[in-house]
Amino acid sequence: MNKTCPVCGTQFEREHGYFLMAIFIGYLLNAFVFAPFVLYFYFNDRLGQAVIPLMIAIIICIPITFRYSRMVWLYLDQALDPRQ
Repeated sequence: MNKTCPVCGTQFEREHGYFLMAIFIGYLLNAFVFAPFVLYFYFNDRLGQAVIPLMIAIIICIPITFRYSRMVWLYLDQALDPRQ
């Protein structure tokens, strides 16, 4: 991740613990993506067969969604508390 935005100069490197909320946003993104699959397999009595593939898919998706959750958190923070 760049230290600053090359276009507007917004600083991406923030204080310690700034991106903890991004972890929560990433958790929500993963929950919204995988909840329909879990519910589908649960109600079709195939959850036992799908546990391992779902866990592998979640482990693969966590690093991908964390990058986007950091971006979402930066946008939300900028919208709620603009930095000059």
